Amino acid sequence: MAGRVATDPDAALARARANVRHMRSAHGSRTPWLDRWEAILQQGPDHVMRALVAETEESADLRQSSPFAGVLTDRQRSHALAAFRKFERGRTG
Repeated sequence: MAGRVATDPDAALARARANVRHMRSAHGSRTPWLDRWEAILQQGPDHVMRALVAETEESADLRQSSPFAGVLTDRQRSHALAAFRKFERGRTG
């Protein structure tokens, strides 16, 4: 996802903002994780990329409720997951 934000930040952030609006209608207007994502999105691509790659508890929690659904195609998502699994095997194996 960070790669997509880096290569096409306008489209990726626009989709994420639209998803946040949609999630707000489904989950209520005052949801802390949506508030946090909204604040990060308003700060721009650099802050979004930091949230996506940081190895902090907050970032891990935020990634569990990511507003980036639909930014990657199914094929791109499959490739990214396969690359991540390969990376993880190399780190632990």
